[in-house]
Amino acid sequence: MSSPSVVFFLKLSSEVPVSPEQLQEDTLQLRHELMELNIESVELDKSGKLPEDAKPGDPFTLGALVIAVAPEMVKELIKLVLDWLPRDPTRIIKIRQKESGLEYEIKGSWKGPQLAEVMKVLAQQESAPE
Repeated sequence: MSSPSVVFFLKLSSEVPVSPEQLQEDTLQLRHELMELNIESVELDKSGKLPEDAKPGDPFTLGALVIAVAPEMVKELIKLVLDWLPRDPTRIIKIRQKESGLEYEIKGSWKGPQLAEVMKVLAQQESAPE
């Protein structure tokens, strides 16, 4: 019997103003890279409130992803996100684990020790009791 999925909500933003188009492009780029991992699903979040400047027909929350991953893949997921984030030091990712409610806001400008602590805590979700 397989373990239940671990679900993460991820919200991408920036420390500097970015256009909705750039935020969407960054979100889709991260989604594409996440999909290359052997994880269950990476979907655009369709549950949130749309921004005021959203175009009619935009069926998702800008910058938001819902990720379902097998417990043994949590470390790979977190590693990819933490490797991707610093490519633009103005990026900010808010990541929340659904079941525990554990949430972190991680900045692209963070360096080694800060990122290592986040990875350690989030990766513990792999073995968290149900």
